[in-house]
Amino acid sequence: VLSEADLHVVWALSFYRGGMKKLIQQLKYQKKKNVLFYIQTFLCFTAPKKLLTRPDAVVPVPLYAAKEKQRGFNQTTEIFKPWAEKMQYPWQEFLVRQQETRPQYELDRQERRQNMKGAFALAPKSSLNVKNKKILLVDDIFTTGATMEACAKVLRMAGARQVDGLVLASDAG
Repeated sequence: VLSEADLHVVWALSFYRGGMKKLIQQLKYQKKKNVLFYIQTFLCFTAPKKLLTRPDAVVPVPLYAAKEKQRGFNQTTEIFKPWAEKMQYPWQEFLVRQQETRPQYELDRQERRQNMKGAFALAPKSSLNVKNKKILLVDDIFTTGATMEACAKVLRMAGARQVDGLVLASDAG
């Protein structure tokens, strides 16, 4: 059993307020992919180039398959994959969401942790590729860290050397 140290560090590029909150909500809930230009431009100008030591893989937080099908895309992939490719970081979908979970925004801190228990698993045939790797886990929003911690735990249990996080926006504390 690993600890909260499963997630080494998390960088948030903005607060989840104002214009950024509106852009993310338009992308996720109104399926307005035209906002990606603004989000990706912001990402390219704000992602820490000096802070990040080169990751062996950039891994998105996955959506549950039915939710991704309903939305038509995983917003995290849409946001971060072009950036990872531009930075020449390998994009790897090492994780799957193996159970449907309630939306985190409906829950308090304790409920969020409980909601994420067992939600993620290693994607088939990923275990050999994760061993001893430094992974950059990416997601759109960070609030309590429950989602990222659950993902990081799966990656560390599979042998990842280090898991760092990068999020577009945070409304933590």
